Amino acid sequence: EHAMRDACLSTFTSADLARICWAFAFLSISHEPLMAAIAGLIVQNEVLATFSAQDMTTVLWAFTVNNQNHQVTAAAIAAAQTYLSSNADMANPTPQQQESGEQ
Repeated sequence: EHAMRDACLSTFTSADLARICWAFAFLSISHEPLMAAIAGLIVQNEVLATFSAQDMTTVLWAFTVNNQNHQVTAAAIAAAQTYLSSNADMANPTPQQQESGEQ
C-alpha cells in the first residue's frame, strides 16, 4: 500500500513497473489497487513515452495473465495502442529514412 501513497509509484522506471507487473502475474498474486495505480500512471503521456516495446509487452501480458479488472486492463491496452501508434514511424521506417539512417 505504501507504493500507492505519496506518489511513490512515479519514482519507478518503466522497467521497474513492468517487473512489478510481471512478478505479480508470475506468482499469481492479484492486487487490483496496485495494478490500477500502475495502469493510471502508464496512461500519462510523459510516463508512456519512457516505455520500451518489451516493457509494454510485459505489462500487457501481466494484466492479461492476472485477469485484472476489465477497466484496468482496458486502460493498459489503450496506453499500449497509444504507444504503438506514436512509435509506428520508428518501427516501420520509410525507404528514405532507411537510406539516410534515420529512424
